[in-house]
Amino acid sequence: VPALQISNILVLVAFSDNATADYRQIAKTIALNPIIWGVLSGFAINLAGVAVWDPIMTILDLLGRAALGTSLLALGAGLSLKAALKPSKELLIGVVGKLLITPLVAVGWALVFGVDGLALSILLVGASVPTAMNGYLLSKKMGGDAELYAATSTVQTVVSFFTIPLILWLGQTYAGAM
Repeated sequence: VPALQISNILVLVAFSDNATADYRQIAKTIALNPIIWGVLSGFAINLAGVAVWDPIMTILDLLGRAALGTSLLALGAGLSLKAALKPSKELLIGVVGKLLITPLVAVGWALVFGVDGLALSILLVGASVPTAMNGYLLSKKMGGDAELYAATSTVQTVVSFFTIPLILWLGQTYAGAM
């Protein structure tokens, strides 16, 4: 996750409207990203074998459960239904790329490395799901095209109701997934 977040930040900085950030600004943005801090903190605690006090774990669990709903509220607040329904090349690339090309590339690599059965099914589900909602918040905060992101993730979510079963069926039928 940190590598993906860092690459997302680099792309947003490079292609944003105010793409004049220097290396120090990019490093600062990466260093202050709360998702990176959360993942690295969790990794360090897990690696150290530190037992987290149960009340703290309860609070963290409640916050984690609220994260999806909060992301959906933020996405909904920024969503323009008109943008989601307006066809554009960028929207089409985002939907087709994530929901069809990504699973096909994943299957290709899985076949190269001999992945099949349940592991292939899990890979296909992971590769077939819509884009993450936290990207909208990152895009909005860093000057990306948050409206396009919201529209793309909305369309991906609706289209994925059809593509996820299709990809899993194709994986079971032709690639040995369970």
